[in-house]
Amino acid sequence: MSDMAVSGSRLAGAKGSPDTSDAVRYADNRGEYRQMLPIKQWGLVGIELRKQFFRPRTYIVLAATAILPPLIAAALAVSGSTRPERVQAMLITPSSSGLSLWYIVLSSTEKFFIPLAVALFAGEAIAGEASWGSLRYLCAGTYSRTQILISKMTVAAILCIATIAILSASSLATGLAAFGTAPLPVTVAKTVSLASAVGQLGGTARVATIYSVPTAIWKLLLSTLYGGTLEITIFTFAVLASVIWDRPIVAIGAGIGLAVVSWNLQTDAIPGLDFFAKYTPTHGIGLWQWMFVSPALYAGMAGFIIKQIIYGGIFLAAAFWWFIRKDIYS
Repeated sequence: MSDMAVSGSRLAGAKGSPDTSDAVRYADNRGEYRQMLPIKQWGLVGIELRKQFFRPRTYIVLAATAILPPLIAAALAVSGSTRPERVQAMLITPSSSGLSLWYIVLSSTEKFFIPLAVALFAGEAIAGEASWGSLRYLCAGTYSRTQILISKMTVAAILCIATIAILSASSLATGLAAFGTAPLPVTVAKTVSLASAVGQLGGTARVATIYSVPTAIWKLLLSTLYGGTLEITIFTFAVLASVIWDRPIVAIGAGIGLAVVSWNLQTDAIPGLDFFAKYTPTHGIGLWQWMFVSPALYAGMAGFIIKQIIYGGIFLAAAFWWFIRKDIYS
């Protein structure tokens, strides 16, 4: 055994750590040696997941997500479900197909409701523990800060994915029950925001394209996944805010604030800053609707997804860098 190995073994013994040869020991910013075993990581994820499912906030958010589509369906029925509704650049008649509700819900929740839910779960990842005063004790235990942040983010991501899945399932079930299982007709509106798309569509801009139920469900699933990539940026930015500030409300506000500011820049609500619109996270979020024309248009969608991955990677790296070096004991 080399001198370095002997030294490491003695140091581990001084700390009271078991001498396991298959464990990978490494030092955090305070020079403490920890064991990095996958089974410990998943055990920590399980503990955090159980803790979150005992919190009333989790059930409130998931329940609100489940009842939102029925509320929208009821509002459409009261206001007149046989009347075509302008949904971004498309005309959708709610009563024409049960799948129209999913389309409407997806369009109406991608700007605020889903980012709010994502910011809520991600913003409390670390700031929640800090506000309760338990973060310092958690970091002083047998888990490294990297393990703690990974487990917190994993559980928050699971809850975010569950929120989107519940919203989609509730929209599909409610729509089919309220408006039937007919094919989905989608009509491009007379005044379309994307002039390039109108040019490619030529003279068929007011002709409805009718999709069978399986085809419409497939396109709506792809649209949901595409819109969900925006939440990568919202999620990682809220996590970054959560490790910087110890108040969950601040981290949550930072996450939803990013979405709001991005939407304002995209809609030219702030004069003189429209140049930055194409670099905002939300720019291009509505491109999924052009999958519902014939032929389908996919221009710009790959760039939108790549932009979310870049922003998410930057915010995620910053979150780990900050949390590993953060002074939580003073």
